[in-house]
Formats: sequence, C-alpha cells, structure tokens
Amino acid sequence: GMVCCVGEDTDNSSPPTAHVYWLREHDNDRMEHISDLTILDRALLHGDTVMHKKRKGLVTATRMLVDMRYADGTVVTGVDTRSLKHLQPFKQGNWVVSEGWLGRVISCRDNVTVQFEDDSQCLVTATSNGELVAAQKMYERSPFFPSMAVKAGASFSFESADWIQGSHTNQKQGVIASTVPAEVVVAWIAVLHGSTAHPPNPSCAPEELTLLNHFGHTWWRLGDRTIHQREDGAGRDDIFNCCEIVSTRTTVDVRYLDGTVAKGLAALETIMFNPGPHEFYPGDLICDKDPYDGDRSSVSVVISADERTRMVTVQRLPA
Repeated sequence: GMVCCVGEDTDNSSPPTAHVYWLREHDNDRMEHISDLTILDRALLHGDTVMHKKRKGLVTATRMLVDMRYADGTVVTGVDTRSLKHLQPFKQGNWVVSEGWLGRVISCRDNVTVQFEDDSQCLVTATSNGELVAAQKMYERSPFFPSMAVKAGASFSFESADWIQGSHTNQKQGVIASTVPAEVVVAWIAVLHGSTAHPPNPSCAPEELTLLNHFGHTWWRLGDRTIHQREDGAGRDDIFNCCEIVSTRTTVDVRYLDGTVAKGLAALETIMFNPGPHEFYPGDLICDKDPYDGDRSSVSVVISADERTRMVTVQRLPA
C-alpha cells in the first residue's frame, strides 16, 4: 500500500496512525496504526532534505527501479523508470510552458477508446469521459488506463459515443483499449519578460504545451500504469502491454552540509525532515539579509555549511 498522510485523525491520547491506500479490491482505503506498518521504500525527490547516519544533507539525484505486473499476472522486476513513459504525463500539479507563460496543470481529460467482447470499439471523447465508471471499486480513484474495465455512468449511454466499429446494441461494459490526452486545464502563473501580456487559454490541447519533466523518472508511485513491451509483446495492443507498478526501490545521492557527496544510498536509510528557517544547504542561492545600500542584486551560492558554528562557505556569483 501507499501512505497518503500521517496522523490526520489522531489525538494526543491515541496511538499514531497513517492513512493508507491499499492495492486490493476491498477495504482499500483505511487508517492504520503506524506500529503495524513496515516501510518498504521511501519516495524522495530532488531537493528533499534528509538525515543519513546523523548527518544532514540534500538529495541531488534519484534513481528508481520498479517491479511491474501485467493483467495476466506476469511480473517483470528491476526495470529502471528512465525507460518508462507516463500514461498521464499531464498530472495535476505538473509544470508546463506555452507562449512564454509558466503554468501548473489543474486537470487533464483523455480521449478513451473502449473495446467490447464482440470486438466492437467506440471513442469516448474528453468532453464526456467523466461519465465512464470503473467496474471495479479499487480503481474508482484511478485515471483511465488500457485493460481497465469500465461501464457507462448513470447519465451516459455508449450509444452517444463515436463508434469506430461494431454496434452499441446491448453494450453495457467494456475494456479500455487506449487513452490519449486531449484537454488540459492550466492555471497560468508567470510570464517571461517580452512575451505576450495575455496568458493562453486555460483549456489547452496537449500539443500546445511543453511539459517540464526533467525529473519525470522520479514521479512513479505504487499503482501507476505504463505501457511496457514484453518479450512477446511486439505488435500486440496496449491492453496486452499495459502493466502496473507493484513495487519500487529508490536510491539517492546526498550532498551533506560539508559539501561531500554520498552516492547510491537506499532511500530507506534516510529520514526526511523540514529544515529550519536559518539552515542553509549546498546549492542554495542567498543574498545579504540587510544590505546597507538596500541592493539585493548581489547573489551567492552556498558551497558548504557548518551546523555547529552556523557558518557557511559561499561563492559570489557574477552580477
């Protein structure tokens, strides 16, 4: 399972709990006592502050290996996530650029192709795919993916879909054959100097956006889906090659306060924490707190820091 948050319903007199989403059909959303849980992996991102063997540091690189399970139960182990492609690249919170504007994804809707037992197929467009419902309870929160069983919602009929082949007659439930991002809603935040003063339309086609995904290989989580061709999967459809992430193993490089670097640490060996307001880490950009002349344009980069003396070594950057 995957921990969503910790202690949201705990008072001081009760044992600490964690909100867990379990990868199972029934009873998959529960509060669990932390003492009953075992950590299998820790999801760390570039820039996280961690403690390792009583030394504080900053995560400077992340590598993930995953195990993946196909619909027929076949499992592939030790796959580097750099070789995988996200089915839903425009996830909520991801950063995008268009026409010189920086924005954050609010939501994304897909065009979904549904296949039925008699090989009939229909296209459910982004404007109406909200009326598709997962046939299995455990996927109610999941985005659409190939091989996912779906049925029509209460206010939707497959008759109104765009039919690629076959007929809508007596079609009640099908399987998703493919998904394609079609409509992305973006909140525009900042503009590059010299670009247009008016932001792009909040509703965008994916091809109008540039996704800032340099760290996309670190975004994988338990239960995510991807298309990964098996040894016998050449020429087969997405239903056959779609698989689920069932296990992750994360390693990180950590730059300690003194500037030294440890490479390939198991994420489980580290502990995350929130740094204090007066803590600085190698790579931080800083300026004088109260410059005499009020000029904050002089910027330096932290090279190393000493937690005991609260002194830092910095390098001035050219103006």
